[in-house]
Amino acid sequence: MKRIFALAAMFALPASVGFAAIDTDGLISRFQGDGYTTIEVTRGINETKVEAIRNNEKVEVVYDNATGSVLETEFGTPDADDDIRPGVTVRDRNRDFVRDDDGSDDDGGDDNGGDDDGGDDNGSDDNGGDDNGSDDDGGDDD
Repeated sequence: MKRIFALAAMFALPASVGFAAIDTDGLISRFQGDGYTTIEVTRGINETKVEAIRNNEKVEVVYDNATGSVLETEFGTPDADDDIRPGVTVRDRNRDFVRDDDGSDDDGGDDNGGDDDGGDDNGSDDNGGDDNGSDDDGGDDD
């Protein structure tokens, strides 16, 4: 239990120090210094995710790129499909990693957001051009 707390405190450090931005090389050096031999860094639009493995321990940490704050941390053991060979991988991705489950910043693509654009044929802002919208303006949908 003390070990998990110590690890959690270690990964929370950047948030309390207040880094201005994520430094990929700095993250890699820090994880290597902590004994992690397999490190995968994925840079997203607004977030950076680090997956690191040492012995039979795996940690995943998601950082905010602008502030360096830790957004999410997971501890566990490597999955059967994890590459556990020593090395460092850095890649860029066209998305982020932490989901906002309240839908408040939803783009309408998943049909659950507050600003549904009606493109899914059941949005409340239906313009009558499709089927069975709640404010149908009289277009014949039959």
